[in-house]
Amino acid sequence: MCLHFKIFHFPSIPFKSVNTRKLTCRLHSSRLDVYFSWFLVSVFPLIRSSTFILMQRSPEVLDGQLRQCYEEVTQVHGVYSIQEPHFWTLCSDYHVGALRVVVAPSADSKKVLHHVRSIFLRAGVTQVTVQIEQAEL
Repeated sequence: MCLHFKIFHFPSIPFKSVNTRKLTCRLHSSRLDVYFSWFLVSVFPLIRSSTFILMQRSPEVLDGQLRQCYEEVTQVHGVYSIQEPHFWTLCSDYHVGALRVVVAPSADSKKVLHHVRSIFLRAGVTQVTVQIEQAEL
């Protein structure tokens, strides 16, 4: 059984008109293989990155940097702990995140907030939402 598809002519792929049905099917089949291969190579990375964005996965480019940022935040004067960190990619290179920081009752919340935001901005996170929570005595 031979399937015939209307294929547009591209100058890079030579097409010769042949009257035999078997050879015509073979030419159409090889063209479909070329187009399908091109489709997989060019579209698959786009589908993969779009899926990661829709799933709000932690950005691969920030995997190592986020751990280092967490360590730096815990070294800020007055910070006890980090809770519920969540970072994701909003679009291709726009990374956002949110976290809660538990601080000492005597800590200056505005200074802590400024330090935490600057740490994540240096790592490439465009927008960070930081919730400051005073620790109970």
